[in-house]
Amino acid sequence: MEQAHREERSRLVEYIEKVKRYFPQVEKLLPLVDFCRKTMHFSEELCRKLCGLRPLKVSGTLYSDEFNCKFPAENTSVAFGHEKESDEHFTLLLDGVDFIRWFRQRIDQLREDMGLPRKQSRGIRR
Repeated sequence: MEQAHREERSRLVEYIEKVKRYFPQVEKLLPLVDFCRKTMHFSEELCRKLCGLRPLKVSGTLYSDEFNCKFPAENTSVAFGHEKESDEHFTLLLDGVDFIRWFRQRIDQLREDMGLPRKQSRGIRR
């Protein structure tokens, strides 16, 4: 029984190494998939489609953990990708920009629509 367990473990380790070798992006995408499922509340199907690394159009609402708020998304492009060509890590892109910046643009627009001043960046503290 112990021998069978070792053989099965060895096969699984070999399989995982092969996946990493031929699909190196898998290791970088899995944390992003987890983030999208748990924080952004994306469906399993949407995450699976995003792993194809092609942009998708979505409509509805997108949740921001930073602002604890849902924002309307009408025909918004959603993709796993790199904001810049030099980036090694994948990020969630909304309309071609990093999701954090996208949400901050939306909150700034909301504040402006309400007549509130835009939140000023504090810059580097000294």
